[in-house]
Amino acid sequence: MPAKSKQQFKYIWAMRNKYKSKDKAPKSMKWIFNKEWTENVPVKDLPNKIKESFKYILKFQSFSESVINPYDFTEIISNIKSMSNITMYELKSIFNDLDVEFIDVDYFKSKLQTDKEIELVPVDMPHIMPGLRFAAHNVYTNKMYICVVEDKFIETLNGPIKNNLLDLLEEILRHESIHKQQAEKRPNIQIRNLENSPMKMKKYFSSTDEIMAYADSFITQCRKKGLSDDKILDLLKIGKKASWVQDVYSKMDPEIQNRFRKYVYQYLDK
Repeated sequence: MPAKSKQQFKYIWAMRNKYKSKDKAPKSMKWIFNKEWTENVPVKDLPNKIKESFKYILKFQSFSESVINPYDFTEIISNIKSMSNITMYELKSIFNDLDVEFIDVDYFKSKLQTDKEIELVPVDMPHIMPGLRFAAHNVYTNKMYICVVEDKFIETLNGPIKNNLLDLLEEILRHESIHKQQAEKRPNIQIRNLENSPMKMKKYFSSTDEIMAYADSFITQCRKKGLSDDKILDLLKIGKKASWVQDVYSKMDPEIQNRFRKYVYQYLDK
């Protein structure tokens, strides 16, 4: 990817001069030595700063919706990490008052209301992690459902990748809590979000509700990697990938990309 501004072009050369070679550069900076950033780049024609090329985002006139803050599950997840030999009964008790339920796929289907919703349940989708199938907010029950294979999920929860599973669970719960609040803000509107399946990627990820929730997921993933908010903004500006979410939206239509970036900016500005 070529440099997108004179500022970025100068920054890349400054960092190259600082680290001298790709071998000496820290892992996070090795990208600056990739030739495509500066080779045959028409520097004179570039905008002075990256943010000048992103002005269209800030002037996205049709965009007016403010982001919804997810529920904070940090303390709960931290407490579960300190527990040992966790049972499903304990897990359900912890989340019982938060409208979070751990259920199997048959129960999930039983709470749907249309044939299309039932048809689109991703029963053949590979487990996200061992025992963890998928998650969704149900607009009819107003519950956040975590669909699991109970024995395998509990085995994973008490195994060596426990913290990884819990980090992912926290990200999922934040995501679904945004959907829960989106539905609660529109009580008189019939929302058919359960007729939208991740197996049909373009339609699913283009939904305004999903774009907002995935903007938070993207930030969560970056922060789990130790990236600062400034670094996250830099990643968006230069287009360097740090998350599968970012990769998905980089392939979407420009309007969808703009909305995703705008939501990310709004979350980081809170």
